Amino acid sequence: WCVTTVLDATASPSARFPMDSPDSIHEAGADAFCADAAPVLWAADVSDQRWRAAALNLATSFHYRTVSRFHFGLARQPSLAPDLQRLGTVTLQWARALIWMRERDFRVSNSRHWDGAGPRVEDLPDIETPTNEVFSAFVEGELSTNPPRVSEFLEATPADLTSFSAGRHALTGRIDLPYFLASHLHVLQPLSGDEPDLSRRLLLAADLAGAVGDSLASPDDGRSYETPTEGELRLLMALGEVAVSATSSEAADAICRPILRAGETADFWVSSFLGDIWTAALRHPDRRSTFAGLFNRLVEFARSHDNWREPSRGDRIDLALICLNPSGFPRMSEEHASLFEAIYPIWKSWVEPRIANPEFAGTIATFIATPAGSRAIEDVLGWLAQNGVLSSQLPDRVADNLADMLAKLSLRDGQLLRRSADARAVLTALVAKQHAVALELAAKLANP
Repeated sequence: WCVTTVLDATASPSARFPMDSPDSIHEAGADAFCADAAPVLWAADVSDQRWRAAALNLATSFHYRTVSRFHFGLARQPSLAPDLQRLGTVTLQWARALIWMRERDFRVSNSRHWDGAGPRVEDLPDIETPTNEVFSAFVEGELSTNPPRVSEFLEATPADLTSFSAGRHALTGRIDLPYFLASHLHVLQPLSGDEPDLSRRLLLAADLAGAVGDSLASPDDGRSYETPTEGELRLLMALGEVAVSATSSEAADAICRPILRAGETADFWVSSFLGDIWTAALRHPDRRSTFAGLFNRLVEFARSHDNWREPSRGDRIDLALICLNPSGFPRMSEEHASLFEAIYPIWKSWVEPRIANPEFAGTIATFIATPAGSRAIEDVLGWLAQNGVLSSQLPDRVADNLADMLAKLSLRDGQLLRRSADARAVLTALVAKQHAVALELAAKLANP
C-alpha cells in the first residue's frame, strides 16, 4: 500500500496553488513526503523499475525544495548510487530545457508585439528531443552512470538559447541555475553526518566557478556590472563554502580565481563571493588553520592582478577581501582573535598602503574600535598619523569614524591618549576640524 500510494502521488501531483512558485516550501505537502519516502522505499527493491519513473518526476519537480530533498534522500542510500549518478545527466538536461521552455513561451507571448521583427520560436534549437531521449533512457535503465562535466555540457549548449546576448548569460542563459543548484546541493553542501563525494564536489565547484568567470569576463553589454540574482548569490555562497573546505591549495584556487579575475568590473559579484568565503571560514573553527594559507593566496592574487582595482571605482572589493565588506556582513568578532592573529602579517601588508584613502581608513578605524580589531590598534594609529590622511580635506563621515574610534578605544583604555602620540595626532587633526566628540575628548585629556 505504501509503495502504491507514493508511486501514484508522484505520477499525478496535486494541483498547484495560484500563487505557488518554485521557491515555495511545502514541508507537509505530498511532493515533500514523497521526496523523503521514495528513496527509502526504492532502496528496499532496487529492481522495481516503476521507481525510475517516480524518480524522474521527483527530480524534475516544480518545487526546488522537493528536488533537493529527494536528492539528499538518494545520497543516503548506497544501493541507489548508480541511479543518483544517472540523475546527474537528467538534471543537467532539465535545467537546460527549463531555459528553453521559458524562452519559447516568451517568444510566443510577445510575437504579436514584434510585427515579425523579433526572435521566432522556429529559430530556437531543438532541446526537446535530446531531453526526451535522456528521460526515456533513464526510465529504461539504459542511461550512463557517468554524467557529463558541467563545463563540457555548457560548452555544448547552443549560445542562442535565449534572446539575451552572451556575456553574463554564458551560465544563467544556458541552464536554470536555481533548479540546478537544488538538484546538486547534496554534492555542494552536504548535510552534517552525510559522507560527501569530495572529488565530485571539487570538480563541480570548479566547473561552476569557471562558468561564472567566463560570464563575467565578457561584459559586452555591461551586464556584469549588475548585482547577482538570488540564484547567483546561492551559487556564490555554495562555492565559497567549498573553497574554504578544500584541503589542497590547487582545488581552492581553481574555485576562487576564475571569479576574482573579474576584479572591480564585477565588484558586487567579487565582494559577495569574498563575503561568502569569509562567512564559511568564520563559521567553521576547524578550518581556520588552512584558511590563513587561502587568505594569503587571495591577497597575493589580488595584488598581482591588473584588473583588480580601477581608480574610478570604490574600495568595495579591497575591503571585502579583508572581511570588511561595505554591506556590513560578515565581520570578525572577538572569538576570531586567533584567526586574525594568524592572518595579521598579510592583512597588515594589504591595509597599510591603502589606508591613505580616507574612505578605506574610515572603515579600518571602525574595525579596530571593536574587540576583534585589537591586534591592529597600534599599527593603524601609526599609519593614520603618518600617511597624510588626516588632512583638512578629511570627509565629515570619515572624521566621524575616527572620532568614534578614539572614543571607544579610550573607554577600553583610559590611558591611550596619554600614552600614544599617534592617537593624540589623530585627535589633534579632529580638533582642528572642530569635531564635537574630539573636542570633548581633548577637554577630558586636558582636565583629567
